[in-house]
Amino acid sequence: MMLTLAFMAATLLPAKTLEQRECAPKVFCISRKRVKHKVEFYVEFESPVEVTITVDFSRFRNMRASVNLPYTATVRRKGKHKLFEIWQARPRGEPDYNYNFSWRWGDARAKHDDKYVYSLPFKPGQKFIVSQAANGTYSHYGDAKHSIDFALPERTTVVAAREGQLIAMRQDGREGGMSEEMAGKENYIRIRHSDGTIAGYYHLDHLGAMLTHGSYVAVGQVIGYSGSTGRSSAPHLHFEVHRPLDGNRRMTIPVKFRALEGEPLSLKAHRFYTSIAIDESPQRPQARPGQIGRLKNLDVPMEASRPAITRKKEKAPSKEERVAPQSKDWKASEPSAFDQDGSFREFQLYE
Repeated sequence: MMLTLAFMAATLLPAKTLEQRECAPKVFCISRKRVKHKVEFYVEFESPVEVTITVDFSRFRNMRASVNLPYTATVRRKGKHKLFEIWQARPRGEPDYNYNFSWRWGDARAKHDDKYVYSLPFKPGQKFIVSQAANGTYSHYGDAKHSIDFALPERTTVVAAREGQLIAMRQDGREGGMSEEMAGKENYIRIRHSDGTIAGYYHLDHLGAMLTHGSYVAVGQVIGYSGSTGRSSAPHLHFEVHRPLDGNRRMTIPVKFRALEGEPLSLKAHRFYTSIAIDESPQRPQARPGQIGRLKNLDVPMEASRPAITRKKEKAPSKEERVAPQSKDWKASEPSAFDQDGSFREFQLYE
């Protein structure tokens, strides 16, 4: 889900204004600071998961910037980091600008491991039809080009197609249908893989997530239950692997699956596929929990070259840490640091 946040600024900040901040709570804030005749833009980052941010200006009169606009960066290191600065271009005439920023989870330059073969996202032995495959004319085009829809009946067990770490989920949605107002209201789970790509499992049932934020997820582990929340005509599971292109758009990635019908497979529409356990497959051994890449402390603007990453072996989480139960006093309607819906007090939210 992409979030766009809009703000207005009629002129440069007054000289007495030290700093102004607009925030996506518990993820990051964009702050502006007046320094002499310039306004400096900063990101104050506090999320454990990298995000890609795009800052754009819908109005930019008598102004100049130190970077090309719109400006996009992937931020990974906690703390305050300078993005760019703007200033008045000509002495005559008032400066005038209106800016907004949008963001998505993930690294815009993540490189998918194309050798990886995914498991089907339902229990071994079960057999379901693909109702819409990649390049589907109904809704799988554009950013969703390489998505797969599985016709799972309501409350069918959904399992992880690949190991990773839970970074975002929503499960308080109850409504579904084909009206435009249902768009963006689906329940979902997003899991970050060791190569930086993200798997999305969408249209889950109400309270249909069986995970806690930040938990490690093993391939084949139960993660939730299918449903028909959000913009959906019937119960099904929408599955995709993607990375952000910028703060507004994502790019879905074609992936291969293992099934009783063979492997590696590019799934086709209107065909049935049977899930098999990993130990029934000649697929190379799967990564152990300790091999899942931890997020590195890097601040990576897209203009910069990507630094090499050296992975360190870490102690695998216990079973209790990986599958932690929901707290008894947890409320489905309570907003989370990872929920990307609703309205924030600092700004108006557009989905």
